Amino acid sequence: MSTVCILNLIKAAVMLFIWFLRGWQSSQRHDADKEVLYTLGDAISSFMRRPDDTTRDMGLATKWDFESKRKWSTRLVKQDPLPSTTPREFQVSKYRWWQAASPKRWFIVLFLWLLVTGVAIRLMGLALPSLHRRSISTTIPDLWKMGSGALTPYTYLVVGLPRGDPAGLISNVLLANLPQLILSMLYILYNTILGTFLVQREFSQMNVRRKPLRVSEPIGIQRSSYFISLPLRYGIPSYVSPGLIHWLISKSLFLARVTAVHPDGSINVENSFSTCGYSPIAVFC
Repeated sequence: MSTVCILNLIKAAVMLFIWFLRGWQSSQRHDADKEVLYTLGDAISSFMRRPDDTTRDMGLATKWDFESKRKWSTRLVKQDPLPSTTPREFQVSKYRWWQAASPKRWFIVLFLWLLVTGVAIRLMGLALPSLHRRSISTTIPDLWKMGSGALTPYTYLVVGLPRGDPAGLISNVLLANLPQLILSMLYILYNTILGTFLVQREFSQMNVRRKPLRVSEPIGIQRSSYFISLPLRYGIPSYVSPGLIHWLISKSLFLARVTAVHPDGSINVENSFSTCGYSPIAVFC
């Protein structure tokens, strides 16, 4: 408990330090350098006030014009824009939502999703035959009766991790929380792709319907940015569903402490161990 409190105090101290440092840096900058390019409207508003000299006469240039002509070894090196400034013809083309994200992002998201799904299927493939060998019914009503997040003598992992504490406790804590880490990474990537979709859609609709810019600090008829960074019809499901999935994972694989007791009621330390329990019905959900 004391370790958790100390780490939280360190985290709070770092957050306060960054906050004060940010305030001091803002006081040392000019007004033009204080602009925050947080939304698409911020970028458009900034470039309309102060056009970018390095991309002058490149109104029809796209991101791919800058990336496809540079070698991988020079992607992180600052260079002058490579696209030609000669006039080019505007071509109307239709784009789907999925085309807004790069193939690399799609590959990472799909790979992690298949990894999580494969682990869940593998865990169910190991759990159900094990229950069958013990003559335990594996129908959904019977699995539901076993409980969600409840440890039974038949639903704990027997793997090659240390059994004694503290090594056994730490290793099983890491194992139980590993799916949570993978899901968090998957959620960040998914949220990034969804944000890319919506930014692309907002920018494309500017050619069809005139709307005030959505900026971080609105002035006049400008609109403020979204409260949760996404429109509510997309933001609420994207925030609620990960919470539900995290809860199901916590019920699917969890830390368990098995304590052995002598006939006289004293604790048998040698045969007590830490492990991870699993809930078949939660994994199935």
